[in-house]
Amino acid sequence: MTDTDRVESSRQQHMIRIIAEDSYHREDNQNRAILDKVTAGLISERLVKIVVGQEATPYYVQESVLRDAAAYFAKAIQWDHLSHETLGILKFPEDDEDAWKVLLQWFVKKELPVLKMNQATQMLWVRSWIIGDKYGIEAFQDLVMLELLNELAYQKTSLEVVRTVFEGTMEESPMRKLMAEETVNLIKTTEDWCHKRLELMDGVSGFTSALLEAMDNHDTLLDGSEDTTSLRKRMTDGESTNMDWLGYMLGNGPDRHRIYID
Repeated sequence: MTDTDRVESSRQQHMIRIIAEDSYHREDNQNRAILDKVTAGLISERLVKIVVGQEATPYYVQESVLRDAAAYFAKAIQWDHLSHETLGILKFPEDDEDAWKVLLQWFVKKELPVLKMNQATQMLWVRSWIIGDKYGIEAFQDLVMLELLNELAYQKTSLEVVRTVFEGTMEESPMRKLMAEETVNLIKTTEDWCHKRLELMDGVSGFTSALLEAMDNHDTLLDGSEDTTSLRKRMTDGESTNMDWLGYMLGNGPDRHRIYID
C-alpha cells in the first residue's frame, strides 16, 4: 500500500467515525427529547391543596389531574398560578364534604367507592352528582348516575332525596327526571301512602310540573297495567341488559363499570 493509499484509507476511516458519532448523537438527542417529554410533568407538576367546607384536613391532588378533569378547575388553576406559589390552593367552603370525598376518589382512581345500598347512600350519590354538575364533570356524573340507577332497581327513594335533587339541580336535568319518576313510584306502590307527605315538597321550584309529566309518562308506559315495577327496569329486563339507563346519561355513559361492562 502506497503512502497515498494509506492517507486515503485514514481519511475514509475518519469520515466513517464522524458519521457514526453524528448518528449516535442524533439518536441520543432524540431519546433524550422523548424522555424529557415524559418526565416534564414530574418536574413542573404542582400539588394543589383542596379545602372543602369546614373540613380541617386538606386534600392534595396533582395539578394535571384537576386540570384534565374539568374546564372549571383548569381556569381556577390558571388564576392560582398568578401567585407563583409551588403549592396551589383551591377552597370550596360551601360544598358538601362527603360528596367531595367521592369526587376525590374518582380523580385518583377513576372509580367510585363501593357502598352499601341504603337511603344514606342514595343521598350521597345525589349530592355527588350535584357536585359534578356544579363543576361540569360529566364522566363522573354518569358513573354516579349508574350507581344510583342500580340502587333504585332494588329499593325506593325518599322525599328527602327528591327534595335535595330539585333544590340542587337545573330544569331539564336527567336527575330531576329520575326523581320525579321515583316519586310516582312512591305514590303508586306505598300501601299507606298519604298525599300529605308531599307537603315536604311545597315551594320546591319545578317539582310539580316534573311530577305531573312523570305521572303522564308512567300511565302511558303502563297502559292500564297494574305492574308498577315497569319504571324500575332501567338496568335489565330480566333476560338481557336493558339500555334504558343511557337516557339518564349526560354523555355516552361509561365504557366499563362494575354494574355494566361493555
